[in-house]
Amino acid sequence: MSEILRYQISKWDQIVNCKSNNSKKLSISLSKISDPTRLSGRVVSVKHSVYGTLFAAMINGIGQLITTEDEEGNPLPFLTKDEILEQMMKFGFYIYYDEKKHLPQDILVFLQNVMNVGFDKITKVFVECSDAGGRKVWRPYIIAMKSEKNIDLLNFGCKVTRKVFNSKLDSNYVMNLNLEGYSWDWVTYMANISDILNEQEEDTIIVTPDPEPVGPEEELTPYIPD
Repeated sequence: MSEILRYQISKWDQIVNCKSNNSKKLSISLSKISDPTRLSGRVVSVKHSVYGTLFAAMINGIGQLITTEDEEGNPLPFLTKDEILEQMMKFGFYIYYDEKKHLPQDILVFLQNVMNVGFDKITKVFVECSDAGGRKVWRPYIIAMKSEKNIDLLNFGCKVTRKVFNSKLDSNYVMNLNLEGYSWDWVTYMANISDILNEQEEDTIIVTPDPEPVGPEEELTPYIPD
């Protein structure tokens, strides 16, 4: 028996690349409707090459065609993302949604400038320091680095002595981002700065009355949760 395909996505556009474990004839399409008055929103669908559309749901739809309350005035919500993915699982699509945190524009501009001067990765390291009592402690630093000059720092959360860290700063192989005044709590893994910037780009979708499936061209890597 072949291994079950599982996927982790961070935006709806990626869902069209996910494959079913039940049949090669099943696929997912994503379309966007944009009519400010009558109907706007996205529609995600499970389709079969023979039987047609087997499931469809609108994501955050608005407009005159949408009834928002029942006869007693109670809200009529759309399916949540978890409910949509649960329905898709019935057709063999094992998909997990992990939305990326959207970063402020000033951080994106700063990271672009950092990349422009040769730094390609952002990560966390622990630097050897001394506390008020003179005892050795390891303090976290968020850094940008030139990876080809920092083979010893390629493990997220690794430790480095103060002497080595200062030497890397002096050689311009590392930049201490703790001094830049931004919040770095979202740095929970080592990442390519270019990947961060690409992930933060606004999604682009072609709007047509009967659009074709849209989404990024890259193949998603099967993801097996812990």
